[in-house]
Amino acid sequence: MNNYQVKAIKEKTQQYLSKRKFEDALTFITKTIEQEPNPTIDLFELRAQVYEKSGQYSQAELDAKRMIHLNARNARGYLRLGKLLQLDGFDKKADQLYTQGLRMVHKMDPLRPVLKKVSQRLNERILRTRPVLDLFRILPREVLLCILQQLNFKSIVQCMQVCKHWRDCIKKEPSLFCCLDFSCASPRSVNSRDRNVMAVARYSVYSKDNIQEVIGLEKLGILTPTKALLRSVKSLKVYKTISPLHTQSTDKLYTIWTPFSELHYFYCATPITFSIASKILSCCKKLKQVELVDLIPDLIFDSMDWDKLFNAESVPLALKSLTFIRNQKFPFHHKEQQFLKDLLSASPYLEYLEASYQSDLVAAIKKYKINLRSLIIIDEGVSNTVKDLAFLPQSLTTLIVKPCNPASTILCPYLFPTNVRMESLINLELFLYLRLSQNDIDNVVKFLTSCYKLKKLVLHDSLALAPHFFEIFASLPELEHLEIPDNVALQNKHAIHITDCCPNLKYVNFSNSISLDGSGFIAVLRGLKELKRIDIINCDSVSRDAIDWARSKGMQVTVASSLPNSQPLGTKKIRLI
Repeated sequence: MNNYQVKAIKEKTQQYLSKRKFEDALTFITKTIEQEPNPTIDLFELRAQVYEKSGQYSQAELDAKRMIHLNARNARGYLRLGKLLQLDGFDKKADQLYTQGLRMVHKMDPLRPVLKKVSQRLNERILRTRPVLDLFRILPREVLLCILQQLNFKSIVQCMQVCKHWRDCIKKEPSLFCCLDFSCASPRSVNSRDRNVMAVARYSVYSKDNIQEVIGLEKLGILTPTKALLRSVKSLKVYKTISPLHTQSTDKLYTIWTPFSELHYFYCATPITFSIASKILSCCKKLKQVELVDLIPDLIFDSMDWDKLFNAESVPLALKSLTFIRNQKFPFHHKEQQFLKDLLSASPYLEYLEASYQSDLVAAIKKYKINLRSLIIIDEGVSNTVKDLAFLPQSLTTLIVKPCNPASTILCPYLFPTNVRMESLINLELFLYLRLSQNDIDNVVKFLTSCYKLKKLVLHDSLALAPHFFEIFASLPELEHLEIPDNVALQNKHAIHITDCCPNLKYVNFSNSISLDGSGFIAVLRGLKELKRIDIINCDSVSRDAIDWARSKGMQVTVASSLPNSQPLGTKKIRLI
């Protein structure tokens, strides 16, 4: 049957329908279908239309199903059957049918956009008419408040969109809006800046102007303090940026944060210059914890005005924790060193410091008598000369020396103090230089033996220390956490000696120690009564039977990395000399 014949049949059928002669139209189209050896979906669509006009929905649905059966890639059958199901009151079945149609219909079908639009419209109508279980009328307020406080901020906003009653109840709880966390905001939300400003203004009203924490506000495209946040300046104590700020005027970035004079904690993942950092620190006098993880130099270092902001005679800062990490893509300038030195001189209460290594860092700590409790040194690998850590505060409980990139190695040895006993040091993590000289080895060994109260020890790239393991661990009787990964020289005798000297060990990591076999593994398990977990990743000499025996005793044994597609722990980037 060609297109002209189909067109003639349609015109004659429409004539019957216009005169409301449903029986004549039905007889005509049915006779045509019976006479046609291979009826097309056009004929069944015409008859379904006639059935629909005459109110015979069940018969019309059968013809619509025949249309889908004849050509499942054509949208007309799904549109016809979906409409009939809705007329019969089966909205859910129609919704499922439209979903199936969107999967099956060809992308080039001209009616596919119509099918998609009809599906979306039906879905919206189902959501509007769907009965909502009103938990706010069933559960007590205290129970609901406890539940909502476990949700993240995005989930709370979604709950407000369920219905008007939910929104009215939630916005009456100021405690739910003390922390505005926009870290889950969609990247597209930056395009709706004005709407976002109004939303933040509403949250400020809901919180009774008591917002205490803001996270990721830059994801909403808001680069300056809004009126909503300025209302709550007196209460804002935590501000975190988690993504870069795309702005032309980087020299004006400090205006975003300086109005919040009551800030206690400031975390900035946004690249900011030293001048901006100095203005923030000088304006927010009550800052106790600052994390600057991507500091970049000013365009013209010599024109910076921060060199007079901090010194020993200025008003001391309230800082207790400082993370000060520079961006390595930019060359080092001597004024960066002076900036950190001045900052330390104005921070007498500092207890935690994480910073890129600088030559006079230890001298500044000693000069200004800073009683640090935790010191983390980031080695940038810029210089190959020996780096001085010969002075460490007696108040220090945690010391970490690590490379800027976990997959890299330390490019030079560190000089540790050996003339004093580190009585307060409890946690120690060291990445060692791979080519230690004998003097450097002696220095590290003396330092480790002086830390006799250590409870946690992590040694990376410790191959050079293997001959001294007996001396080192004999001095660490209180050790509870030990990690010596990537040491191919670690043998059964060393493991047994560690077991005898450190009976309180609860966690041990011997990963990539290929010389350790099943007998040494069993000896460690039997000797350490407090042991709860042991890692032996890539220790192929330890048999499966020994591992199964350990697990049968309730021991947690890790034999494979939990990170997908991760490289072996011993694989490092080594700069060849």
